[in-house]
Amino acid sequence: TKAYTAFIYPERDIYRPGEEIHIGILVRKNKTYEGVSVPIRLKVRDPRGRRFVEMTGMTDATGFASFNIKTSSSSPTGKYAFVLYTGTERLVSDFVFVETFAPERIDLRLKYSKNVTLKAPFKLYVMADYLFGAPASGEKVRGRITGQEIPFKCEGYGDYTFGPLKFTREKTPKVDIDLGTGKLDEKGRKTFLCSPPSYEDFYLPVKLNAYVEVSEGGSGRVTRRVKERIVHPCPFYIGLKTSPTRVVRGKKIKISGVLLNPDCSLRKETTVLTWRAYRVYYKWDYYFYERFGWWKVRKLIPITPWNKVTATGGKFECLLSPQQEYRDIVVEVKSEEGVWSQVLIEGWGWYWSGDYEKIESPEYLDLRLEKPSAEPGEIVKVETSLPFEGKILWTVEQNGVLIYQWKEAKGEKAAWSFRVPEGYPNVYVSALLVHSGKNYLVARAFGVKRLKIRPKKMKLPLTITVPDKVKPNQTLVVKVKSDRRFKATIAIVDEGILNVRGFKTPDPYNSILRPLALGVNSAEGFGWVMKKYLSGTGGGMLLRAREEEFPQTRFTKFVSFWSGVLESDRNGLLVYKVKVPQFSGRLRVMVCGADRSRLGSRDARVVVKTDVVIQPTVPRFLYSRDKVNIPVSLINTTDKKQGIKISARIKGGMPEKWKKSITLVPHGRTLVRIPIIAGEYSTSLSLVLEARVHRWTYVDTFTIPIYPSLPYINKFTFARIESKKEDLSNYFSDWLSPAHKAQLYVSAMPGLNRLHYVRYAVHYPYGCIEQTSTSTLVLLRLARLLPIIDPDITEQEYRDMVNKGIQRILSMQTVSGGFSYWPGYHKPSKWSSAYATLVLIEARDAGFHVPDNAIRAALSYLRALSDKNALTYYVLARGGLLKARSGVIQTLEERVSREVYGRLSLLWIAGALYESGLRDRGIEILEKAMKMELQKERRLSGNFYSVLKNLAVTLYMVETIYPDMAGEDSLVETVVSRLAQKDRWYYYTTQEIAWSMLALGKYMDNHPVRKDIDIKLIVDGREYQGQSEKGLITYFIKNAPDKKITLETNTVPLYLDIVNTGFSKTVKAFAESNHPSLPIFREVLSYNDGIEVSGVEQGKLLLIHVGFEREARSYSNTAFEVPIPSGCEIENPRLTTRGLPSWVGKYNRKWRMWNPDYVDIRDDRVIIFGTSGYRRHYFILVRAVTPGTYFFPPARAMVMYNPEINSQTGAKSFRVVEKE
Repeated sequence: TKAYTAFIYPERDIYRPGEEIHIGILVRKNKTYEGVSVPIRLKVRDPRGRRFVEMTGMTDATGFASFNIKTSSSSPTGKYAFVLYTGTERLVSDFVFVETFAPERIDLRLKYSKNVTLKAPFKLYVMADYLFGAPASGEKVRGRITGQEIPFKCEGYGDYTFGPLKFTREKTPKVDIDLGTGKLDEKGRKTFLCSPPSYEDFYLPVKLNAYVEVSEGGSGRVTRRVKERIVHPCPFYIGLKTSPTRVVRGKKIKISGVLLNPDCSLRKETTVLTWRAYRVYYKWDYYFYERFGWWKVRKLIPITPWNKVTATGGKFECLLSPQQEYRDIVVEVKSEEGVWSQVLIEGWGWYWSGDYEKIESPEYLDLRLEKPSAEPGEIVKVETSLPFEGKILWTVEQNGVLIYQWKEAKGEKAAWSFRVPEGYPNVYVSALLVHSGKNYLVARAFGVKRLKIRPKKMKLPLTITVPDKVKPNQTLVVKVKSDRRFKATIAIVDEGILNVRGFKTPDPYNSILRPLALGVNSAEGFGWVMKKYLSGTGGGMLLRAREEEFPQTRFTKFVSFWSGVLESDRNGLLVYKVKVPQFSGRLRVMVCGADRSRLGSRDARVVVKTDVVIQPTVPRFLYSRDKVNIPVSLINTTDKKQGIKISARIKGGMPEKWKKSITLVPHGRTLVRIPIIAGEYSTSLSLVLEARVHRWTYVDTFTIPIYPSLPYINKFTFARIESKKEDLSNYFSDWLSPAHKAQLYVSAMPGLNRLHYVRYAVHYPYGCIEQTSTSTLVLLRLARLLPIIDPDITEQEYRDMVNKGIQRILSMQTVSGGFSYWPGYHKPSKWSSAYATLVLIEARDAGFHVPDNAIRAALSYLRALSDKNALTYYVLARGGLLKARSGVIQTLEERVSREVYGRLSLLWIAGALYESGLRDRGIEILEKAMKMELQKERRLSGNFYSVLKNLAVTLYMVETIYPDMAGEDSLVETVVSRLAQKDRWYYYTTQEIAWSMLALGKYMDNHPVRKDIDIKLIVDGREYQGQSEKGLITYFIKNAPDKKITLETNTVPLYLDIVNTGFSKTVKAFAESNHPSLPIFREVLSYNDGIEVSGVEQGKLLLIHVGFEREARSYSNTAFEVPIPSGCEIENPRLTTRGLPSWVGKYNRKWRMWNPDYVDIRDDRVIIFGTSGYRRHYFILVRAVTPGTYFFPPARAMVMYNPEINSQTGAKSFRVVEKE
């Protein structure tokens, strides 16, 4: 039993990247539920299961604590997991979403007409108001109703089956009613008349779902709601059950039936039924659909004629005498009204020889509690219907059996009363009925029911006093009152944000008292196994740098306030004040309170509006030269005519100014559009919108990032400086100044200037065991250089990064001691295990904390491997398990003498011998390896071999075992020259970068540089300070194309690396290019019919269809980046209930639907991570929102472990047309 119970709650359940997540926490003692002050730890994992952050704190005496978790604009989107611990005890978990969403602006409600049947038309009422109260008059509305059968369930009849069996019907009928489109009237209302299809094929209840969407403020954005309704097409339902439940030859089967009305009451009218029995004939067909498989076909063959039976009082019985027992039997019952039902009685097939009795599963007892919840100490009565007489064992259970009693069970019902125990949020009441029959067989029946326990003394009374309405820029005063001193958190959030995922006000009282799973396993000796009838309960990639360079979008107001933990005065009054920003809508005030022994919550609504409401719909981003018409909705909320002067000031686009005068009738509304062309070389567009109405002025500023319609690239330039004064400006003249960054790495020693590649190993954007280990290893070995290579990393951040790397590596350690390739996997990888163990040993030797048992377990796993590779021997030697005269070393030397090893393997063996104390033998093997020819291949898995990695490991071993050996300098030149062959870092794998950097780092340690070298960088006539470490000087310059840059020195030659990052004037075209083994495609299809389009009307849905062509090979760790035009918005599948259209099925016959490992959804693109392959495809649902003509960037795919394998579609333009 846990010592504590806890509750985690956010201020809301959805945030945008870059926002701060606010989390409230309450911890209480178990059973007493009193507040407790304890140390707590909050672990947060991102959507890919990676450790995002870990925070510690202390709850106060009431059990309260609060955490603030910062996200960045490049944080991955999706579901974030929050897990709370105290010590090693896990208390509770919760989730929030980080998504690129927009708040809703309309309160949309749906209502069915009173009587809905499938026999006659019915009505669906749509009611839509803006959140600030005005009706959404004139807005476009669209609707659809779908429905399908659901099981008929009634309390007390859980062991009966209702309706026909699925396999006896060719297809399950469905409802699909297109309500079409229309406009809301002046009151924001619309009534749809729904004409249902033929209902003769429905024999079970039908769940209708009405899907309605209303457009917002003249934009293409919509508010969507779903309304459910259960419809009963049948006047009653036939329920069937059998005894026994399996076929036994010669033993009669009793079929018991009930006729239940839709309200679950027994049908009183006498009803004549007919019934018949069938044997089930099974046939297996062999088929091919992308692969070979078997298809089971079942056919019913009658074994009895039709018989009549009369149901009286809603019940009937009939008998069947089977002549065999290995066939399944179906009994079918029909009524004159067309109602019918079937029950399957399973045979024993070929698995029973007939020489032993069969133990029947227990029958089901449906327990009925007189109330669903009760107070501790209260007497509660429970009863059940008896299928037979006997003895009944009543129990009350939780984490143990709390109360039990045996009683006689006679007649039709059994009842029992018990006193509700204290200290539990719920208990389970169970009943076991037994009766001894012939042949010493025992009939059994079992049931269980959960009872909630809700102590009134734990409820904290709270009242909230807020005004009904406030105006923007006013102070909102919230007063919370209780009967004595208490503590609370207050969240004030835009209702449009909360409606995105239907967020409910947190309720600490019911959450702390949430149902606990039953902690008792039950079995009985009367049968073999008894099942309990209950279920458990309980609680970028490619453009990431570009995204961080541009201003964060501010396309709408995100209104959300979080108070943290506050304390009332001694009289129980708490006052909280916030200033409401320029905003129109409705705020929800949510209070969660507690004192030492009580818990409570309360919410209230506040409308924020002015006489005239201004609602612009601003795009989330733009590309240079995009032409956009920004819609602005003006709504008069008064009974008077209003004159409005509206204007806009634009920076970063054309025109610079815009204005218009408008007169609005009482309660009138109009729409104006501001035409803007995004600037060609601007990084952002600033839109200042101003409106004047009498004495009131509306002013708001919006910031929209403008991405150049050019490729955003990294390009490396390697230069040998031969003059003592060199003008470097030409190296930057072909680049645009906005968003440009230049890094210069200068050294007098060849190779040192290449060490900047280390930053790409540290920041490589994927988190498997290899990349995590590589990043950690580089951090450990090149710690001194990090401040000059990546100045953003502080000493504390460096240590934190190493610790995070260590913890992530340990999170992938399996029970065997080895390491899996991904978190959560249970199968260790041999090569990855050796590599990860090496990194842990390096971390331990560098002074970081690594649990000794983790390293011992890893080394034990490696030592136990029967087929050790060369890297494993090296790691065992580094771990101290290989000694000079040990049997393992002798075995290794014997294998070297008789087996053929590759060059890379011999290098690891040389290192193993050296680390074991056999230096001369290690040098001998090293020299042998260096004379071998390089294997010219590249592996994307296993040890990730490549020529460059082989050369780098060679240099690493030379610098470790025998510095200054012959050929060392030429080896350095070879590694450096290979690093200079490709002008973009992502054309190198992490293994190539890491081992090259480690080898050059060791070379630098072994060869000190001259101290008399003088190097100066002059920028616009002034000396520019760089950072220097062991002969490598680093300069970081922003907007270099606008500057005059000169390098002066007293020593030549110098070796210079320049990394230009940004938009190149010489690389303007997005040329389509398909790698032969990774061909991709992209097309934009109409949602309605699947026709390819290059433009669409505002508000319409589109599908961006992407995938891999027939020739594509299977590459794991492939990233597919799919941008969208700025006039469109992605319909996030994690936030919407809308599915793909039916015509998508034809594509699934040609392609395989791609099931990615992870999907990152941004404002401007979707990044899909997974395994590429033959004709894999994927659909992205988008909506055309803002009219205009837009640049449509290319889609791009890349194999992350071999960036040379990449493909790119062409770029195009896309048009969104104003809706009528």
